[in-house]
Amino acid sequence: MANIHDLPIELLALIIEILYTSCSFGWKDTRYWIDSDLHDPSIFPCSVANVCQLWRNVMAAVPHYWTQFALDLASKEPLLLDALLWSKDLPFTILIFDSRLHASGAQARTQGLSQEQERIAVEALTTALQPHLQRCEALSYDVEYSGSIPTLIFALEHCSEKLEKLELDFIRDDCEPFFRFQGCEPCIPAPVSPSWTFPALERLSIDAKTFMFVAGPLCGAI
Repeated sequence: MANIHDLPIELLALIIEILYTSCSFGWKDTRYWIDSDLHDPSIFPCSVANVCQLWRNVMAAVPHYWTQFALDLASKEPLLLDALLWSKDLPFTILIFDSRLHASGAQARTQGLSQEQERIAVEALTTALQPHLQRCEALSYDVEYSGSIPTLIFALEHCSEKLEKLELDFIRDDCEPFFRFQGCEPCIPAPVSPSWTFPALERLSIDAKTFMFVAGPLCGAI
């Protein structure tokens, strides 16, 4: 019996394009994602790209498939860091998270990474992400330890005025503010630059200590 791997590449590419259009709206080259939670493993494109290497190779040739995606620290498959390149010069939305921290019911929460493991993993992803942040429209972290995520100042320094959403969320506060992303080694925070403007920023999620530290200067940039 034939299986899906026997499909001609052209037909497989058409099926994937139909899946994409079912997750977006618009016309021709101008399309927008239907609002969805990137925590959901069934969301396009990661759900389709993780089926097999062949499907991933077909999708890699289409930049507009990769304008939203999630990097799950719990994934057994290689993290889709190449998606940063596949999206070419298009704006994109990205979530870095650990799905084990949100499991419920029959999939009750399981142990995530250790504090040090998570810090190393997230730092590696952030380092790979940094050269692309100028075209990032939405940047979200959802991890266990505050010491894993970059500082607010880091994010603002590397993102552009295109930024619409910035979420730096964690469960456990294991560091003092701005001692992050260096393995909790103290680092002097840079002041908020008066030249920073983020007119498109609609959603900002940060912890209370960070807000108290930069509230005054930051409000003038938004």
